[in-house]
Amino acid sequence: MGGIVVEWALCAVLLLGLGYGAYWLWVRFSWSGKHFQRTHHKAVIETGAEIRCPIHGLFPVAMGIETEHGEVCPDCYREYVRIPTYTTTEKPHA
Repeated sequence: MGGIVVEWALCAVLLLGLGYGAYWLWVRFSWSGKHFQRTHHKAVIETGAEIRCPIHGLFPVAMGIETEHGEVCPDCYREYVRIPTYTTTEKPHA
């Protein structure tokens, strides 16, 4: 019984090794594999990218507000346009 379990485990390891080898060959030597790898790395870099505002510090690229002059920090934009921000305890002046 133990021999059958070991045989199945070795078979699984062999199949996983062959699958990884095929994946490595695909990524390393084919055009579509290189394209997949490039787009994956680009997505990883863009999700972790942050922009530094000299006043408010780091903020994610997704929160940036695009203007004709480039990306602007959302807090700087709010201050520039004077958009009021209210908390739950404050009430707007009438």
